[in-house]
Amino acid sequence: MMSELAEFSDLIGDIYDCALDTGRWPAVLARIRRELDFANAAIYVFDPAESRLLFYVSDGIAREWEARMPEYQSDVGEMMASTGDLLAQDIDRYYIASRDVPADVLNTNRYIVEWARPQGLCDLLQATLMKNDRRLASLAMGRAESAGRVDGGAIARLRLLLPHVRRAVAISDLIDRHMIETGRFAEALGGLSVPIFLVAENGEVLFRNAAGTRLVARNDMIAERHGCLVVRSADAQSRFSRALAAAFLDDVAGDATGTGIALRSGDSAPAVMHLLPLMHGVARLNIAPRPAVALFFSGPDMAPAPDLAGVAGSFGLTKGEVRLLERIVLGDDIGQAAENLGIARTTAKTHLARMFDKTGTNRQSALVALAHRLSSAPIVGSHPQG
Repeated sequence: MMSELAEFSDLIGDIYDCALDTGRWPAVLARIRRELDFANAAIYVFDPAESRLLFYVSDGIAREWEARMPEYQSDVGEMMASTGDLLAQDIDRYYIASRDVPADVLNTNRYIVEWARPQGLCDLLQATLMKNDRRLASLAMGRAESAGRVDGGAIARLRLLLPHVRRAVAISDLIDRHMIETGRFAEALGGLSVPIFLVAENGEVLFRNAAGTRLVARNDMIAERHGCLVVRSADAQSRFSRALAAAFLDDVAGDATGTGIALRSGDSAPAVMHLLPLMHGVARLNIAPRPAVALFFSGPDMAPAPDLAGVAGSFGLTKGEVRLLERIVLGDDIGQAAENLGIARTTAKTHLARMFDKTGTNRQSALVALAHRLSSAPIVGSHPQG
């Protein structure tokens, strides 16, 4: 039993490594699939506003069958529609084909009849990882006939893993394609537009980036007292304390806040706090100077910085120019961008003028449009269903 718990805890550590290095997902997804006794698995992140696939990774799907997936996109949509309104359902609802899809649909749907069954699959499961107006992410898995239909044992193990998968996917979405390198933590996370903190077991703040400092200065959702981070809402503080304690106890079940801890204050836009344990894991051990938990905050006014590598590479933009462009693309005017970056307005204007010259544009709207055209998404693979 202890060996099983140790292996399960190790798997959770690997899942959290994926939050910082998405290149680890193929191997980790294979471990998740085997742990839950499925024949194949896929994770995808979709932007519903732009109808764009942002991330996809799969395991256990033969190349020839994966190549045929686009043929059945409408059939997958038909099958999911038969279970009800996906966007209106609770995020903790699991979709199991044998349980939720009407029999007449199972017997006639082309995706089931022509794609799933010829591979020896007898059941399909889909679990929602993220669901909002800018992200729809899911974990989809297929069950082999030899393993039988999805049962209570698989669901029980999934319930333990899913909060950690959700956190990892949500955090990797926030930090986008920035890579965390040994000895460069402050540089890598310090320039991100989302607030990030490192906290010790007692809540002591070990590190915060500039966006985190601005969030504390707002004094509406969180604060620092005697060097420790506290949440203004008593209910959210209670959830934060439990989640922090679970993280340091290496509790494999953890606190059931896989989708984050909601923060609200008066008329302020709501925010979500995500916890990433840093006690173990190859990628994470290079970050914290001592056992710690990283806190990532997201919300409508805390949008992650867009990936502008294509623009920077094409036109030779400096780091300062890219950071200003990130703020402008996120909707700041030149004054707001300067304030958010902690630079003088005159410096911001100089950066903007140089970007106009380098890109051949003469208006902020044209520069933003160019950035959108050249921005790249972290896509692995090509098809969202599995």
